[in-house]
Amino acid sequence: MPTAPLRRMFDWLQIDRTPYRATVAWLIVLAGAALHFVGLEDRPGLGGYPAWPMIGWLFTALLVLSVPAVRAWTGLSRPAQVALVGAAGLALVSLISSLLGPLPVVVTSQEWPVPRGLLVAPMAAAVVAMLAAIFGALLVPPGIRQRVLSALAWATAVAGALAWVRQVLTHHTLRAATAMGGSAVIHVVFLVAGGVFLDRWRTTRHWSDLVGFAWCMVLLIGTGSRAGVVCLMLFVVLSLGSALWRHEGRRVWLFVAAGALAVVAALAAFVPSLARLFNFSDEKRSVNAATAWTAWLQSPLTGVGSGRLWPSAAFDTGLVPVPGAGLHPTPWGDALLSPHSTVLFALAELGAVGLLTLGLVTGGMVWAWVRRPRHRAATITALVATLPAHLFDTYLVRNLTVSFFLIFIFVLTQVGTTDKESPA
Repeated sequence: MPTAPLRRMFDWLQIDRTPYRATVAWLIVLAGAALHFVGLEDRPGLGGYPAWPMIGWLFTALLVLSVPAVRAWTGLSRPAQVALVGAAGLALVSLISSLLGPLPVVVTSQEWPVPRGLLVAPMAAAVVAMLAAIFGALLVPPGIRQRVLSALAWATAVAGALAWVRQVLTHHTLRAATAMGGSAVIHVVFLVAGGVFLDRWRTTRHWSDLVGFAWCMVLLIGTGSRAGVVCLMLFVVLSLGSALWRHEGRRVWLFVAAGALAVVAALAAFVPSLARLFNFSDEKRSVNAATAWTAWLQSPLTGVGSGRLWPSAAFDTGLVPVPGAGLHPTPWGDALLSPHSTVLFALAELGAVGLLTLGLVTGGMVWAWVRRPRHRAATITALVATLPAHLFDTYLVRNLTVSFFLIFIFVLTQVGTTDKESPA
């Protein structure tokens, strides 16, 4: 049996050459920067439905990357392994549910049966995006991890500035957004990028990193996202509490906390479009939550099926006309066009199984924060501070470009946490 060619093939797949891995890393950085500008936004099919060709090509690339990446899995911290197993599990359960569950029928002025392809393709894309983020981050060589993180943070800061100008000129709104995500989504990216800047500044004390951090915070508030304010406040509380507990950098964090509160208060007071920051009442979201609860009570273990309560792809593609009121009738009551909450999605459409996987994500990330290395403390704290956003929007199975960014950075902060990387 010709085993030598097979051995050589597997040896090639498992190569650990820094130039090869560095090339992959910088290609991902370029893609991450481009996602802020190109028109992909948060469409689950990465360019259309059912998007099978795109999913097929990405899956083939993943097969090539998987062998060397799996070898690096053992270098991840245990909390990260728990969180990533939960995230991948959530996407896989969603995919299986979309394949096996009943097909929804949207009723507006007439009945609109939703084809299974529009349920399966977004979930397949979610699985591919999840694995691509994990595998890609695992392939980044140890010596350039900090440079990769810094490059992504600067790409976010610059893109945020340019896109904000475009928002004002094109859409006549003061709310910040980029093509990677709308105003109510991109705030988590700005927060995590700010954490990267802050970690780098604490190491180098270079003024440019402090400017980058401050600008990302301005961009976050500029989104006008209520979830963004909650995440920012949690970031400040966790960071300040940790500094007081460990007696490290207390003056810095007291200054950051005071500055953050002052910026939020000033913008909310003087910018009319940001007055919504402290208004958390939303009648439609309340109706949506009540409908989700009713649906979960009918099927508490496995949920009603992925895409059955919120067939978002049908509205995104124009197959079903969007109702003027933003709500559509379902067998369990009126619902929004999308879950607008990862928690509601997991509860109603995936049941206890979905909530368990989401719980692993939350528990693993909190565990990672407890065990965070000092040189990654602000970045990991920012990642954990984004967890409340799961109550306000749907990550991991939607908003895939944002989810890719968050998972990629999370893995970079958790792989090889025992090595002491010198600042770039």
